[in-house]
Amino acid sequence: MSANVEPSDDELGDLPDDLDDLPWAQLGEKADASRGPCSKVSEQIRMECTRDLCPTARLSAGRRILLSLAFSMGLMAVLVLLSGSHAEPPEALRAALFGAIGWGVVMLCVLLVGFAKPPGRRGAVALRTALAFGVPTLFFVYLLLAGRDGGSLGQFMASTGHTGRAAECGLFALAIGGLSSAGVLFAWRRTDPITPRLSGALAGLVGGLGAALAVGVACPTSDSFHLVFAHGLVVVAFTTIGALVGRRVLTP
Repeated sequence: MSANVEPSDDELGDLPDDLDDLPWAQLGEKADASRGPCSKVSEQIRMECTRDLCPTARLSAGRRILLSLAFSMGLMAVLVLLSGSHAEPPEALRAALFGAIGWGVVMLCVLLVGFAKPPGRRGAVALRTALAFGVPTLFFVYLLLAGRDGGSLGQFMASTGHTGRAAECGLFALAIGGLSSAGVLFAWRRTDPITPRLSGALAGLVGGLGAALAVGVACPTSDSFHLVFAHGLVVVAFTTIGALVGRRVLTP
């Protein structure tokens, strides 16, 4: 039985080093001389790679903002035209319309701060993050102040009529919010390689606000709990969804 014995350092030193005899200088000169294809081959490669390419016109930031407002506010305008009568008093509908105008200005400000300038030159990350968290909070405060006291939360949950109507409005708000947020994300697709999640959250915020305002016009109720649960949660939901899908949709 034989054992493997490693050679000692003295034995290794006696071995000839054939690598020293290789013509490294000549090899380096040949490599430098043959660096890259010739001009004729380069031209053929360029022609093959650009054969099917065609120029496309990119939308400006102003057009994208208008497109975002069209997606988020257009649904509300359609609902205003389709709503012939409401069970709620006219004062509630009037308040919902005035609220929609005011929050439409807020949505425009979010778009201007969050998207008007190219990536890297937009508003500070801290400011845009504050908008993503602060605007939904202010919207909930607005709903609580705009609503009236309809009893305790336990009474609201115990009433089948209230909860059923809230569930119906909530599902409607989710459907409208999905269309609105998808439209805003589509308008800004592949435009932010730096902060796509934050931009996605702001895009979802605009879409969610548009959905909440549209549902507020279609169902101009004044019940506080109904406003918060059925109309307000959609804003938080699509701000979160926008942040989750922003990297996939907004990254070039």
